[in-house]
Amino acid sequence: MAHIEVTETHEEILEYWTDERMAEAKPRELLLPPEPEEQHPAGED
Repeated sequence: MAHIEVTETHEEILEYWTDERMAEAKPRELLLPPEPEEQHPAGED
């Protein structure tokens, strides 16, 4: 995770994200590691 220093106030950030900007925004493509398969102890199946 990257550390960034935020210089805008909470109010300035909310003012920036208008309904129009939110509608046009595209999510970042995140690559999540695959979840490990659930391990069952022998004899419990």
